[in-house]
Amino acid sequence: MKEEQSILSKLAFGSTKTDGRAHLYDNVKFFLIILVVTGHLIGELIDLPTPHGAVDKKPLFDGMFVFIYSFHMPAFLFLSGLFAKKHTDKLNWQPVKVYVVLGLLLKILVGFSQMMFCPDKNSGYFSLLGGDGVYWYLFVLAAYYVITYIVRDFDSRFFLVFAILLSLMAGYDGKTDEWLSLSRIVVFLPFYYAGYCLTPDKVERFCKRWYIVIPSTAAICFWWYVFIMRTEEIRYLRRLFTGKNPYKVVQLPNTEFWHRGLAMLISAVMIIAVISLVPSRVMPFFTKYGSRTLQVYFWHRSVVYYIVFSEFFEDILQRKLPNHWWWAALLICIVISYLLSYEMFGRPVRMFMKMMGKPQKNNV
Repeated sequence: MKEEQSILSKLAFGSTKTDGRAHLYDNVKFFLIILVVTGHLIGELIDLPTPHGAVDKKPLFDGMFVFIYSFHMPAFLFLSGLFAKKHTDKLNWQPVKVYVVLGLLLKILVGFSQMMFCPDKNSGYFSLLGGDGVYWYLFVLAAYYVITYIVRDFDSRFFLVFAILLSLMAGYDGKTDEWLSLSRIVVFLPFYYAGYCLTPDKVERFCKRWYIVIPSTAAICFWWYVFIMRTEEIRYLRRLFTGKNPYKVVQLPNTEFWHRGLAMLISAVMIIAVISLVPSRVMPFFTKYGSRTLQVYFWHRSVVYYIVFSEFFEDILQRKLPNHWWWAALLICIVISYLLSYEMFGRPVRMFMKMMGKPQKNNV
């Protein structure tokens, strides 16, 4: 007779403890989506003035921002490629339609959120073919789905080398910025394609070996120290890690391809390190949310705009907690990630995906 799950067990593990999912990657994905929310909140706080009497944590936030951006979206794209279904001779357009239309819906939501919560932020709230917002990720996934179909008969080693070289050279073209997310499509392609060529089991076996775990721990500690304590020296990498900027706008004179190569190497090492150090077992109140990152990604930007540009942040956090407001801000990022993982926020997204035809799982 099957024992009924307790309420606490359902809250901690979901409806079942063994649902057949890859627990390692669910853990990694939920960790990454927390970093996505944190990075976007920090990115807004860096540009805001610190009220009189509140502790200035901009240098700390600046370093954390660069640290997070050094790997969080390349890691998401790597996992997206890792779990993407391999193509057959016929291209399935359904995932492409879902990603594009869902990206456009997110673009509209972000535009309305900017108008409502931060009207002084900029004058252009909506751009049909351009713009800088979280929606780029969905457009990039659509493009990668088509690209991997086109090159399905190519030698994977040749195309991976070609993708890396193209990524390094893209920075010399000053027109590949935010238009159609073209720069990010090119720059991040090696990460997605590397995942596409591998399997989840193979990556897990490699990353969990002791001779990978030990240097991974050292790498994260080293880069954390560099990004937090030596922020000024590596600040120029910030605009390279975003993947959208040509070399001429990077905050470093005479930026060349090897600077992007360094940024890509750091991202690759950090992806391996994170997968190595995140537990493979089911983690209470954590693992089950790894399957719900798409809904968090869809809604979180609007929530961040509200928190930062309403009176809540300055009047409640910075003035009432002048010495500890930054801890509260980081805690809020975790709370947002958990709250947006609730079923009620996933229903509209799932309803839309069902109407359009659901793409392959585990892409976000």
